[in-house]
Amino acid sequence: MKKLLLLLQLFLVTTLLFSQGIWQDQINTNAYFTDIAFSNASNGWAIAPAPGSTSATSGLFYTTDGGNTWNTNNSFVHSLLTTVHFFSDSIGVLCGSNSAGFTVIYRTTDKGVTWTTSSITNPPFNSEAYGITPYGNGSAVLFGHFGLFYHTTDQGATWAPFYNQGPPTITAIHAVEFDNDTIYIASEEGIYKGRNSNFQRVSSKDVYGLAIINNDIYALNDSSLLISNDYGQSWNSQLSSPLYQSYGYWQSLEFSSSNELFVSGSNRQIFRYNSNQNNWISESPRISTGPSSIRSIKSTPNGLWAVGQGLLLKRGSTTEINELNKNLESFAFYPNPAENKIYFDSNFDLIEIYDLSGQLVNSYSNPRSTIDLSELQSGIYLLKAHDGNDVSFQKVVKE
Repeated sequence: MKKLLLLLQLFLVTTLLFSQGIWQDQINTNAYFTDIAFSNASNGWAIAPAPGSTSATSGLFYTTDGGNTWNTNNSFVHSLLTTVHFFSDSIGVLCGSNSAGFTVIYRTTDKGVTWTTSSITNPPFNSEAYGITPYGNGSAVLFGHFGLFYHTTDQGATWAPFYNQGPPTITAIHAVEFDNDTIYIASEEGIYKGRNSNFQRVSSKDVYGLAIINNDIYALNDSSLLISNDYGQSWNSQLSSPLYQSYGYWQSLEFSSSNELFVSGSNRQIFRYNSNQNNWISESPRISTGPSSIRSIKSTPNGLWAVGQGLLLKRGSTTEINELNKNLESFAFYPNPAENKIYFDSNFDLIEIYDLSGQLVNSYSNPRSTIDLSELQSGIYLLKAHDGNDVSFQKVVKE
């Protein structure tokens, strides 16, 4: 009976761990990507400072093959662009600051072939644009540093302050979400809820990300995920995660098209919340080592993407995930189940051991034919073996 239960657990772990998906870096550059958008499954744009530069210049990267290859558009070297949004297959906008420090918005109506300057009423000075949130047919809000809060109702052709009397004076707006005619604003001073020009603060937490799913509001601060089930009147942090202590701080949250919750943050980490198990699952991107952070995760017509410091990551398709599953038995070891040591014939640069929650519990650099599991508690673990650029996986049962 014990053997049968172990086999059943192995099957469940395989389903859990390898349905995660994989993240792969799509470009080799040290640029700091701040935003990405796709107008359809093929055409996409990503914004970053010019490769190898920390000066106030921007690079616009674009793809026409779904992100497999990326090219650069050098037409915006005198502007610091930070965010991009497409209203349709043909119409999109790039937002940032010009060389004088004033907010500037460029617009295309021909799928990014040409860009012209949009009209902005009283463009603010020294306000970095953090993002754009659509809220209706051709309408969107542009938000950012120093209370930047502008909107358009004509697909980005003209922009003006969202209200004659906007939200309370706040340092920076990190996210904006709409629930019918109610607006929720995430800022360094807290979460604000408003309708027309009337706003009230419903939380004092410094919040970086915001999302509304099925009337529930999700707000991300640097160490926990807050949830409100009553339109912001009360909040709980039931998803507060100890991962914060190991992986730094959160920076972004996003729901996929299938309503799976993802969060990202410093130390190149991405986690997916498993609502059935009420825990977090690590989805370690296939990226090189280094001090990289993930600025944001975006759900696009091309799937889920993550951008950040030297990173332009795409979450694997079902085909790619299946290819990863094929590697499950790609290296042999014995015994399994094991009481203490396991043995293998291959040489690896690194072997990592993960528990069922996706946390790294141990690692072995340049192991030679054996590793010791005696310090692990009894249970099921995932072995991740690195050999150059190749990664292989195995399951092991510790008795």
